[in-house]
Amino acid sequence: MNKAAPVPTQNQGDPVARIDGRLNVTGQASYLADIPTANLAYAVLATSSIAKGKVSRIHLDEAKAVPGVLDILSYGDMDKVEKPKFGNRSSSWIRTLHDKTIFHDGQIIALVVAKTFEAAEKAAALVCADYAEEKPSAGFESKGAKCVDAVGKNPSFKKDAKAGAFDTAWENAAFKVDERYSTSTEHHNPIELFSTTAIWQDDQLTILEPSQNVTGWKVELAHWLRMDPVEFRRITEPEKEPIDGKPFSNRSLMKCYDQAAAPFGWSSRDPKVGAVRDGDWLVGMGRATAIYPSNVAPCAAKVRVQCVSHEIGTGIRTVAAQMAAERLGVPIDKVSVEMGDSALPPAPVAGG
Repeated sequence: MNKAAPVPTQNQGDPVARIDGRLNVTGQASYLADIPTANLAYAVLATSSIAKGKVSRIHLDEAKAVPGVLDILSYGDMDKVEKPKFGNRSSSWIRTLHDKTIFHDGQIIALVVAKTFEAAEKAAALVCADYAEEKPSAGFESKGAKCVDAVGKNPSFKKDAKAGAFDTAWENAAFKVDERYSTSTEHHNPIELFSTTAIWQDDQLTILEPSQNVTGWKVELAHWLRMDPVEFRRITEPEKEPIDGKPFSNRSLMKCYDQAAAPFGWSSRDPKVGAVRDGDWLVGMGRATAIYPSNVAPCAAKVRVQCVSHEIGTGIRTVAAQMAAERLGVPIDKVSVEMGDSALPPAPVAGG
């Protein structure tokens, strides 16, 4: 036990050493961008040099002339891609490359794709634009900054969240505190770099993506593909046990889905998210899987800790191992934890 750590209370685990601690402090921890992949194309973002205004013209010829550049995506190339909507938690509401309006410093104005990272980086530095520049609003009280009611702008809010009468309560309050507080800017500096690697192998697409919501990427994916979730599950159904490659002795999951879908009226439902309402209530139609095992003796059991949740530096890998070790009555070094893969059991957002 670490003598510097406080004595744990009843609902806390012992202050054991972080499982991934040595890997992190020695630089041996492997992140998604470290996974070697053959025959990659590299993409680098070209960003705006102003903080507010509008792009009047973008210059790509010099960047395209860099040896090794495969293509440059910019305004007009994203017209067929669905625009993000305000309030969508999985993306920004700023319509990158859909709209030439510049909302912030470093906004994306082009994406350079090249055979090497060096070529992509060089070409991205050569992308430039002409702007109709405006003075940015850098704070809440800056000129041009304004507050906008959420109702009518954010689909999550259908009515104003107001309660009580502040002016009356303040006027009649027996004790008042009237102060103003501000928080200095904090810059997010994670150990793992932001990166995305997309690997196509035959008909299978594997995405290596640092995320705090691994399950979320797998699910809003069926929605983005405009594919029926059951059909999405069908094409991702494994032919063999995915870890050891052993054949299944019996697997009838998709047959169960098909049998359940007919009386459930699944095919006739409106697949659009939020389409069915009963007054203020959203009415959903979903699916779930439950399995009851066939008990055959003799039997052996192996427990593996698996969770889609992502280790973001708060020690969830260690805590999960502690919980399993405590419940099973085994040393913590006998527990291995698997996490951060969308194929694992789902978990909520690892943040907030």
